[in-house]
Amino acid sequence: MDNSTRTALKRWAKSSAARNAFADLRLNSNQSVRVIAACLQSADIHRTFPRRVSNAKHFLQASEHLERCLLDLRKYVNQFSAVEQRSAVDSLAAKVPSTDMSVIRQGLFAIGERLRVECNIAREDLVRLGATRKSGSKDAPRSAALAWLAASILRIVGSPHYRLVADLGEVVLGGELTVEHVRRAARNAKRQWRLHGGVSLSASVHSKTKYRSNAT
Repeated sequence: MDNSTRTALKRWAKSSAARNAFADLRLNSNQSVRVIAACLQSADIHRTFPRRVSNAKHFLQASEHLERCLLDLRKYVNQFSAVEQRSAVDSLAAKVPSTDMSVIRQGLFAIGERLRVECNIAREDLVRLGATRKSGSKDAPRSAALAWLAASILRIVGSPHYRLVADLGEVVLGGELTVEHVRRAARNAKRQWRLHGGVSLSASVHSKTKYRSNAT
């Protein structure tokens, strides 16, 4: 546990609003641990949202160039056999050593698959974080963090509890929050999910491979 996490937990433990919210949610010990984890994740999103969105968008832009490079390499590899054959019959040509083409093709295939997976993760990150055309606005980080917290509470407890989410959000994220803030954030997140084929916020909260709390 790092210092920032310890500091946050100590601050939340001193908050009567947080204690009251946990009491009203009537959580068992397992649920309490999961809600605390969701609060930490929500705070992390609030703090790192611009960097996460920027990283995902930059990678997707760079991936277009990488895909073109892979295509050129595949075309180059496909010419190997013809070059070797010309070298074998042309006494003036430099001799080209034979090459195990299957190894090269397997390598290119593996690179292509890795690129595809990374692109899918970047796209899912943008949807999961609620990144829209307004992602650069000052309210976007808080909205994304609030949507994450609301989705987590719904998944863990089974009911939305927007009022209690707002209370927890004020403690975790700072500032004044209302039920309408929570409703709007949750509604926008659901809209993004539907528009992009069903990448669910609440289903991804426990996914360690798709949510990296220390993403670069």
